[in-house]
Amino acid sequence: MLGVAGLLLVVSFWEWFGITVAVGGWTEKPTAQVTANAWQASTAWSVAVLLGVAAAVLWCVRLRGSADRASRPAALAFVALGILLVAWQWWIIPASGDSSKGVIVITAEDSPHSLANPPTVEEELGKNLQEGLSIVHEPGYYSDVRLGLWTALLLLVLELALMAGALLPRIIPPLLTSSRNRWAGPNNLSARTDVRYRETMFFEPVPAEREPSLGRPELPPWSAPPSLEAGAVLAVERVVARSANVVVLLPTIRVFGTGCLLEVEVVSRQGGLSAEDWWYLRMAGAPFGQTAGRGGPPDSLLRLGVRFADGTKVTTLERTAPSGGPPDGPTLSWSPTGGGMRGGEFGFSNFGLWLWPLPPAENFEFAVEWPLGGIEPTIVELDGAAIVSAAERSARYWSDDDR
Repeated sequence: MLGVAGLLLVVSFWEWFGITVAVGGWTEKPTAQVTANAWQASTAWSVAVLLGVAAAVLWCVRLRGSADRASRPAALAFVALGILLVAWQWWIIPASGDSSKGVIVITAEDSPHSLANPPTVEEELGKNLQEGLSIVHEPGYYSDVRLGLWTALLLLVLELALMAGALLPRIIPPLLTSSRNRWAGPNNLSARTDVRYRETMFFEPVPAEREPSLGRPELPPWSAPPSLEAGAVLAVERVVARSANVVVLLPTIRVFGTGCLLEVEVVSRQGGLSAEDWWYLRMAGAPFGQTAGRGGPPDSLLRLGVRFADGTKVTTLERTAPSGGPPDGPTLSWSPTGGGMRGGEFGFSNFGLWLWPLPPAENFEFAVEWPLGGIEPTIVELDGAAIVSAAERSARYWSDDDR
């Protein structure tokens, strides 16, 4: 847009109006002419150029609040007004049929000038421009608009088209939608929605008999906590492991009737690490989607697991498909919660470990290892009896009859 305005400003110094006459006598050239640019020829044309340049600047400058929403329609109006001024000034130029303005012949007898200083026809023609513009098409005398006006008018129309092409698609569809909604009736929400959908969407609505159910199927109990249970919170408040840059905590365990959710928190600090290494450490602290691979788990993978008194063990390195039948043994599944930064110095990652089924009512081991975070294999004991007891306190949001 600014490029078009720049061209318009350059063209304003071209020839917008000119007078050409045939000359006889002492002059060396058979014709003489004078021209005027937009600034010399007409105040209206000068204002039109200024409006075109101002509109482009207003279009590109981003204002604040409601002024920004009104700036682009105002720019469009500026260009339209500029086009009207150019056309109006051109329209009101009078057309003269004065045949006395024919071939100008200068001879020695009627000239006050000497042969060494012949008269200049341009001086006389300049007086005609100063007296006012007039269109004359007579033999030997021609005055009319020039290429500069045509080019400027073309640039203004191009500027208007570019602005309208960018602005109108944002205005017309909402107006059409509002009009159709009023036709459908102010209280007919279904009709308004249907009209808007059919006019703005390519695909037809799904028939009512084929509309899919919005309900979500219940996940199997070994994949996630039951959706209708609130769970009973069991305070643990254990620091499982600590290194120079990482602390792994187990603040609480939320116990359900079918299993328990070990709510783990990983806290990291930069310390002596570079910005790149600390960023990598924080990202690895949210280990969802990472896999052990054929060559064993990478050092960046945070590993957690439990082991019961009978030697049964399950870790996060094992993957259990949510579909199919129940697994043969216990499962430990990731359940992402959240994370973030605190004060720009500490990173936090919170997640749950869904242990299914409930552990035996006896102590069992909870283990963690994270080579990247400097955490060596560390084991703490958890109270299985307290977990089983807390399962009896797990309340349901609604009963099965209220579902």
